[in-house]
Amino acid sequence: MFTNITSFVYGLFLVGTIVILYFTYGHFWRYFITNLVVDAFLAFLVSPWFEYLGIYELHKIHPLGVYGVTTILSVLIYVYMKWQDGVMAK
Repeated sequence: MFTNITSFVYGLFLVGTIVILYFTYGHFWRYFITNLVVDAFLAFLVSPWFEYLGIYELHKIHPLGVYGVTTILSVLIYVYMKWQDGVMAK
Protein backbone atom coordinates (compact mmCIF):
# COMPACT_ATOMS: atom_id res chain seq x y z
CA MET A 1 0.00 0.00 0.00
CA PHE A 2 2.63 2.57 1.01
CA THR A 3 5.03 1.61 -1.76
CA ASN A 4 2.80 3.36 -4.30
CA ILE A 5 2.92 6.79 -2.67
CA THR A 6 6.63 7.27 -2.08
CA SER A 7 7.33 8.85 -5.47
CA PHE A 8 4.59 11.40 -4.81
CA VAL A 9 5.16 12.14 -1.13
CA TYR A 10 8.97 12.19 -1.20
CA GLY A 11 9.23 13.61 -4.69
CA LEU A 12 8.19 16.79 -6.42
CA PHE A 13 5.58 17.87 -3.86
CA LEU A 14 7.91 17.80 -0.86
CA VAL A 15 10.91 19.29 -2.65
CA GLY A 16 8.81 21.97 -4.33
CA THR A 17 7.10 22.98 -1.10
CA ILE A 18 10.40 23.22 0.79
CA VAL A 19 12.00 25.33 -1.95
CA ILE A 20 8.96 27.62 -2.13
CA LEU A 21 8.90 27.91 1.66
CA TYR A 22 12.60 28.80 1.71
CA PHE A 23 12.18 31.67 -0.74
CA THR A 24 8.82 33.02 0.45
CA TYR A 25 8.78 32.43 4.22
CA GLY A 26 7.33 35.38 6.05
CA HIS A 27 5.12 36.37 3.12
CA PHE A 28 2.11 34.09 3.39
CA TRP A 29 0.22 35.29 0.30
CA ARG A 30 3.29 35.02 -1.90
CA TYR A 31 3.83 31.49 -0.55
CA PHE A 32 0.18 30.55 -1.00
CA ILE A 33 -0.16 31.85 -4.58
CA THR A 34 3.13 30.26 -5.64
CA ASN A 35 2.00 26.97 -4.13
CA LEU A 36 -1.36 27.20 -5.92
CA VAL A 37 0.46 27.46 -9.25
CA VAL A 38 2.97 24.69 -8.49
CA ASP A 39 0.29 22.41 -7.02
CA ALA A 40 -1.85 22.89 -10.15
CA PHE A 41 1.16 21.94 -12.28
CA LEU A 42 1.69 18.85 -10.11
CA ALA A 43 -1.96 17.77 -9.99
CA PHE A 44 -3.01 18.40 -13.58
CA LEU A 45 0.20 17.84 -15.57
CA VAL A 46 2.80 15.85 -13.63
CA SER A 47 0.48 13.42 -11.85
CA PRO A 48 -1.31 12.23 -15.02
CA TRP A 49 2.05 11.94 -16.75
CA PHE A 50 3.41 9.81 -13.87
CA GLU A 51 0.31 7.63 -14.14
CA TYR A 52 0.87 7.27 -17.89
CA LEU A 53 4.49 6.22 -17.26
CA GLY A 54 3.33 3.67 -14.68
CA ILE A 55 5.16 5.28 -11.76
CA TYR A 56 1.99 5.27 -9.68
CA GLU A 57 -1.77 4.99 -10.01
CA LEU A 58 -4.40 7.14 -8.36
CA HIS A 59 -7.40 5.25 -7.00
CA LYS A 60 -10.61 6.95 -5.87
CA ILE A 61 -9.22 10.47 -6.27
CA HIS A 62 -9.46 12.89 -9.17
CA PRO A 63 -6.67 15.38 -10.06
CA LEU A 64 -8.85 18.09 -8.51
CA GLY A 65 -8.75 16.11 -5.25
CA VAL A 66 -4.96 15.89 -5.50
CA TYR A 67 -4.89 19.66 -6.00
CA GLY A 68 -7.02 20.23 -2.91
CA VAL A 69 -4.98 17.89 -0.74
CA THR A 70 -1.64 19.37 -1.80
CA THR A 71 -2.93 22.90 -1.25
CA ILE A 72 -4.18 22.07 2.24
CA LEU A 73 -0.91 20.32 3.09
CA SER A 74 1.06 23.33 1.88
CA VAL A 75 -0.90 25.62 4.18
CA LEU A 76 -0.43 23.21 7.10
CA ILE A 77 3.32 23.12 6.45
CA TYR A 78 3.45 26.93 6.52
CA VAL A 79 1.44 27.09 9.76
CA TYR A 80 3.71 24.44 11.29
CA MET A 81 6.82 26.44 10.35
CA LYS A 82 5.36 29.62 11.85
CA TRP A 83 4.57 27.67 15.03
CA GLN A 84 8.09 26.20 15.14
CA ASP A 85 9.54 29.66 14.59
CA GLY A 86 7.65 30.91 17.65
CA VAL A 87 8.63 27.91 19.78
CA MET A 88 12.31 28.11 18.84
CA ALA A 89 12.44 31.87 19.46
CA LYS A 90 11.51 31.36 23.12
